[in-house]
Amino acid sequence: FIDFISDALENNVLSESERAFNQTIMYGKDSDARSVIDAARRFPMMAEHSLVVLREAQDMRSLADLLPYIEKPTQTTVLIVCHKHKKLDVRTRFGKAVQQKALVFESKPLYDNQVGDWLAMLAKTKQRKIHPEAADLMVDMLGTDLGRIATEFDKLTSATDEKEINAAMVKAAVSYNRAFNAYDLQNALAQRDMVKTRRIVSFFEANPKEAPLPVLIAALYSFFSKLYQLSFLGGRPDQELIATLQLRSAYFLRAYKSAAGKFNRQQIEYVIHILSDYDLRSKGVNNVSADYQALINELTWKINHA
Repeated sequence: FIDFISDALENNVLSESERAFNQTIMYGKDSDARSVIDAARRFPMMAEHSLVVLREAQDMRSLADLLPYIEKPTQTTVLIVCHKHKKLDVRTRFGKAVQQKALVFESKPLYDNQVGDWLAMLAKTKQRKIHPEAADLMVDMLGTDLGRIATEFDKLTSATDEKEINAAMVKAAVSYNRAFNAYDLQNALAQRDMVKTRRIVSFFEANPKEAPLPVLIAALYSFFSKLYQLSFLGGRPDQELIATLQLRSAYFLRAYKSAAGKFNRQQIEYVIHILSDYDLRSKGVNNVSADYQALINELTWKINHA
């Protein structure tokens, strides 16, 4: 969404003939606050506005030094600050000034179950439709990275004139290119989905820094310990369960209820026991030679077969 908004402004604030003298594109890593302010203070030439775009603003060390300009901006300049992949700290003086003086858009990541609707909306903007099965498949293959999904969808629509994208088209044109995290592994194990578990583990084996074993085990322990609590709370109202398990919403409670149908109390106790064992082994206790690959494969196999 940040890219969509930035692109829309770049394409519409200035005409093509006005851009040569009035549009400045800067990057956080290669810029400082002084150069951004100098560009933003310039008055437009033969145009109503100047346009200054600061991309990857999270990489600019002196970002907070834009404060004097934020507090007193040039009225003829449209300044776009694209702060991506890192949340802006709004508790600082700079953050508070941005909220008060600027138009702020926060693009929060979507949950897996929200991306399908977003993809349907994207298809509609391109006068296409996407079958729900095809949308689910794209999410499974690409995750929730909207930029990556949009890019792959553009490839799909440019390769066919069909008005509705189906699952067969996705399988034929989209490469499996998804980064996984501890939450993905938790969900796969909770559903005893061995195929997806294997896919996630393969990703972790190739990218061990993305998922250190102690971090994975801590996440899984948190999930299964709450699942164990749930096994004693049957029949309670959903709101009471959400409060007791300290969950953020009913969406997360549904995941626990689904997992409760896959694991009985005795199986959950076994899983918690092996998580404790592999936590120690990942830290070198009672482990002579097993490496990351061996430990994560053993652990996930035992959970799936609990």
